[in-house]
Amino acid sequence: MYFLANFHRENENYLVAHALYGRALTVAEKVPTPGDSGLALVARIRQDRQDVFEVLHGKSGSVQQAPPVEVKRAAVVLHNQRENARDLGR
Repeated sequence: MYFLANFHRENENYLVAHALYGRALTVAEKVPTPGDSGLALVARIRQDRQDVFEVLHGKSGSVQQAPPVEVKRAAVVLHNQRENARDLGR
């Protein structure tokens, strides 16, 4: 579930990612693990879930650095649309 949540987060489907992080957190907290490895996973899931929550609610967080990627992606889409329109005009 954690990897699936990461996938949705990377694809900017933050609502689904937040729900999956919640489910992953519930499961991770119930799994008995020797040593500190389980606590590290739980802490990582909590932080990732909090980051996604902040994006969903428009608060600044470590994930908020995503907009430059969105701007770049939008620029590529706009460029491709212009190229397609130019090709259609020929």
